[in-house]
Amino acid sequence: FIYIQKMKLYKKITFLLLLLTFIECAVVTRDGDDTQIFELNTTATLRWNLNGVVDKTLATTYNVHYNDGEKTLLLTSDTSNTFTRPLTVINDAFNGRVSGAITLNNGTGVLSVELQNVEYEDSGNFTLKFYSAVIGLQTIENVDLTLDVQGGPSKCGDQDLPKNFTCSKGDEISGSITLCGKPRPNLSWMIGDQSINGTIDCTKSGQNQYTYSFKHSVTLEMCGKSVSYRATGFKDNEVTSE
Repeated sequence: FIYIQKMKLYKKITFLLLLLTFIECAVVTRDGDDTQIFELNTTATLRWNLNGVVDKTLATTYNVHYNDGEKTLLLTSDTSNTFTRPLTVINDAFNGRVSGAITLNNGTGVLSVELQNVEYEDSGNFTLKFYSAVIGLQTIENVDLTLDVQGGPSKCGDQDLPKNFTCSKGDEISGSITLCGKPRPNLSWMIGDQSINGTIDCTKSGQNQYTYSFKHSVTLEMCGKSVSYRATGFKDNEVTSE
């Protein structure tokens, strides 16, 4: 009888310790900053750290969602806490460019999502939804990582620049150039060696495309000069009219 009572007490203590582990320690954490920047046309890899995944559960699932969508992007499940496998693509929002994998060893490991040839419009939230169930206890954790695709500047549209124009004092000239980049490129206009002001219009916000234009009354000193520009952007990348 005493032995049976001790075994019941032991099981209760074990369950309480397990419960405290689930309550006090997050199973899923971000690997790196909340927002992670990757360059246009490169491969982006987002990672979540896993720690304390319980073995021999009733069910443990790992779902990755994109931009708070109801449909699962990537999925796997297992009752073990030691395994390695690719994630299954369920609803592909990236035309074959996305994949994922998970590696666990005694409850500790990493889940990663890889997105190839990233585009500006890929920027968004990726959420790992973790669910685990043991007898009498469920653990649910949702952890976001934000992908921010940046790049440029690059020429991506029409260019209309006057070259070596002839004029009279007071004549007005105009020109424009379309560039793509994120963050928005900074552009400066020149006529000869003199700076002039211009305007900026966003032509395709989802593609981070901008049209820069100017309209300027010229002086006699400007006549015969060329119009030029210099634009800088991501990581101080530069594009010019040359």
